[in-house]
Amino acid sequence: MRKPNGEPKEEPLPITDKILAILKPLRGHHPVYVFTYVVRVNRSAWKKGETYTHKVTGKPFVAPWSQRPLVKGQRYHLLRNAAKTAFRRATEAAEIEHFGFHGIRRTRATEIWRATGDVRMVQKQMGHTSIATTERYLENDLADVRAAMEKADKLHGSPTVVPHSRKRKVA
Repeated sequence: MRKPNGEPKEEPLPITDKILAILKPLRGHHPVYVFTYVVRVNRSAWKKGETYTHKVTGKPFVAPWSQRPLVKGQRYHLLRNAAKTAFRRATEAAEIEHFGFHGIRRTRATEIWRATGDVRMVQKQMGHTSIATTERYLENDLADVRAAMEKADKLHGSPTVVPHSRKRKVA
């Protein structure tokens, strides 16, 4: 999330005991970042605009961006694209189709909404400024609508009558 001036928006996010158990072993590997990895192969640095030779094809290419050198055995923070690549590879290996990285966020929003029934709670958890944005995240389907109707029936003590199902005339 970003502020209107482009700066990152920092918001505290409460975590559950289950998430804490996952994150606790990751503490202390890096002074700032939680998600890190250990480099397996040395990689030399690139400078944007310089020409290099591709290791596999042997063809020359111009570096599209600058890149820091990575030293085997050193720990570095995980970049967003690396996390997305790992996620894509995991979903491919599990033969899961049509499930994007952002889908996890939508799924979690829907789970919280179904558990609490409180859209404002989901809005706060997601960090949205507009309730309309939060509502677009929630996955409503016919089962949700049916469950809501049945819950309303129980509150009022009368079942929902579908006129055509009982061969009654509709006024």
